[in-house]
Amino acid sequence: MGPSPITSTSAPVGNSTSVNFKTENDGNTAVTVYVKHDGNTYQTTVTYKLDTTAPTIENVTGNPAAWTNQNQNITFTAKDVLSGVKGVTVKRDGADYTVTGNGSFTADQNGTYVITVTDNAGNTAAKAVTVDKIDKAAPGTPIVTGYDSDT
Repeated sequence: MGPSPITSTSAPVGNSTSVNFKTENDGNTAVTVYVKHDGNTYQTTVTYKLDTTAPTIENVTGNPAAWTNQNQNITFTAKDVLSGVKGVTVKRDGADYTVTGNGSFTADQNGTYVITVTDNAGNTAAKAVTVDKIDKAAPGTPIVTGYDSDT
């Protein structure tokens, strides 16, 4: 793959020239500008980073496969290779859950937990995790029918 295609426009601004560059490829782009003025050549190099790619949410573990009456620690990996991860949130029915480390939260009841990751460029990714094997309700008192204590 070759260099990023770059388009540019320039316009005089007072005693200087304004140059605008546009690239469509993510990653670092270095642009060197050469200007000739009064027989002298001036140059400057500017490096900028473009990130239009959403972060990723991977390796979600901890969702119980068997019934339990305990809270469950759900872990995941939030990654962004271009600008880095800025923040991670987890919500269930509008309620915020505390995220620890790079990706861990405690599911305290059944429901759909939505993990949202935002990178430093403002791109977001979301993943829904449905927990449906937590049962904290004690069993009710059994009702026995058809039993005759006189026999």
